[in-house]
Amino acid sequence: MNVTIREIRSEDYEASIRFWESIDEIELDDSEGKQDFEFFLRRNKGMSFLALDKEEVIGACLASHNGRRGFLDHLAIAPSHRRKGLGKMLVEKCLKVLQAEGIKRNYVFLFKENAEGRAFWEHIGWSQCDEYVMMSIQLDRNTR
Repeated sequence: MNVTIREIRSEDYEASIRFWESIDEIELDDSEGKQDFEFFLRRNKGMSFLALDKEEVIGACLASHNGRRGFLDHLAIAPSHRRKGLGKMLVEKCLKVLQAEGIKRNYVFLFKENAEGRAFWEHIGWSQCDEYVMMSIQLDRNTR
């Protein structure tokens, strides 16, 4: 396996979306458009990474922060490349960049039924936060 990890670029949009759509544990919504993707990358420059086997996307992770807390999103590894340390490598790369920005506390959101994802995060030292309740609201995309 000859894997390259590099920063995600705006021209990676189509390949990234195709990859995430192929992963059962990832759910994309209407905030995953090209314009949203490019905005996210500009706002969080140098924080998100792809894993490539030759030119094929086999892993990805988006990272961001709000100035106090970091967030990892859409971490996914192709089923054919799981359990080889690739997910941990992507997470560590994202955390290193977040730490360089002064971010000490980081979060990831999982679907409740994602037992494999939960096992992965626990395996690399993360723990469930029972003191929080997540709430959301969907705003009009044209509010920016």
